[in-house]
Amino acid sequence: MKMKYIEYILVFTLAFILFYKILGGSGTMESGYHFLDDHELIRIEYSIDENQQSVVSVMQGCINNDLKSRFRPMYWVERIACTAIFGSDLLYWNIYTAIKGIMTFYLLYYTAKYLKFNWHISLVFSGIIIFGDQFVPWFRSANQENTGLLFCAFVMWIITRQYHAKKFSSILYNGTFCIGVIICGLIKESFVILMPAFIALKFWLEYCYLYDTVDRKGMWRKCLRGNIVTYGITFLAFLINLYILLFYVGVDKVSYAGFHEGTSLYQYYYGVRDSLLVFLKWYNWMGIMLIITTIVCYQVIEKKYWKHYLGFGIIGAYIMGTQLLAHAKSLMWERYIIPFIIGYALVFVLLGYRIFSKDKFRRKVYEGLLVILLIMEIQKSYDLAVEYAWNGKLIQEYLQCVLENTNESSVIIGAFSDAELNLATSSWLEVRERTKEYTYQWQEEVLYDSVQMAAVNQDTPTWEMADAALCYTGQIDKIVELMEITEVEGYREYQFGGYAIVIRQ
Repeated sequence: MKMKYIEYILVFTLAFILFYKILGGSGTMESGYHFLDDHELIRIEYSIDENQQSVVSVMQGCINNDLKSRFRPMYWVERIACTAIFGSDLLYWNIYTAIKGIMTFYLLYYTAKYLKFNWHISLVFSGIIIFGDQFVPWFRSANQENTGLLFCAFVMWIITRQYHAKKFSSILYNGTFCIGVIICGLIKESFVILMPAFIALKFWLEYCYLYDTVDRKGMWRKCLRGNIVTYGITFLAFLINLYILLFYVGVDKVSYAGFHEGTSLYQYYYGVRDSLLVFLKWYNWMGIMLIITTIVCYQVIEKKYWKHYLGFGIIGAYIMGTQLLAHAKSLMWERYIIPFIIGYALVFVLLGYRIFSKDKFRRKVYEGLLVILLIMEIQKSYDLAVEYAWNGKLIQEYLQCVLENTNESSVIIGAFSDAELNLATSSWLEVRERTKEYTYQWQEEVLYDSVQMAAVNQDTPTWEMADAALCYTGQIDKIVELMEITEVEGYREYQFGGYAIVIRQ
């Protein structure tokens, strides 16, 4: 009993150290405002504090508006509830996200432990799922994947803990399982298609346990009948989510993702290919090496368990296959690797290691390959975090420069071709009393009021009115031309990496 609590503490401590070293060491915790949905926090905070809207009404408005193109209601529930607590202070948000990461690591570790794996393969399992390109959501607080992976880990922890306790009919376990799966499916579209995998994993673990302990005749029906209510509730929730996604929200509303009429099958094929060979390159090659190792050493596989292994392989393949197809257009990179990576780890970490459980030498070779992959991915996590922190520092300098060179009456035009950058900048500036901010639509060549929270400006904007323009560095000459500045002395320019500011003299 004492050793068990020591292990709890050690796992939490290791998770804390890893997250602290990567997030604290890279500087992401205090990297401040980014042009990556952080403006949502400003707008939500403004609605609650300045417009005196209730938290519930803000949730309803955001969810209803989002359902026009996306299905992620739980994301907005969490985001708005936490904004009511943290406000838009990103340091608090980053600490909160890091805590979620530590909890996820812990739950994944014990998912493997409850399946009777040793401590080091349990660490490899949780590490390979969390670290790598997919580590991005742990320092980008605006992503749905960090909460999604937390609930995935929670559901798998419940499933394996129930398996470990052999309480397959427990109301407490089954009720918690249902709640976890339902919440997970409401976080983002990619987690909806993961819901059947959770049901299959719970069913298959019970089936494998009973395989050697009871009469095998009719075992499928016995396992299904024993938890028919649990499976029925979760599968019905999956069908409802799927119906809303397919027939209400639609899968063609986001230009870079989903499935669109007129897009050729070749484009989706190349999307899957590029995901595997470019963004999942090291996972792909390591997976091939592990498969070859398994084939070469097939004689060590315990024949009586081949059906058990096949079932887990199918579950893992379902997770990876459906996620690859779902991301065929947007490609599977960084945070989009979640939840694909769960299926990968189930197959190549847990199942592969279990196959060699009776052969110590081959098991150690297999584990060594996994450790090499994990070390590479941890380093990649740190490199990505450093880059993110550097970009955040650049953005703070850029925004501060805008404040120093403008005042409350200055007319500011956001001319980024990416509309989200214009929105993010205008939201940040508005709460700092820079309300005369307009956006330039390059395709239609029109200016319009981009202020999202306060009263709309009544002035008709023109480029001649502009005191400052915000753009990419490569657009400076065009912006000067639009502002009708003919002399070099007529403007000043400031550059911060790829961002630029043009100030009329």
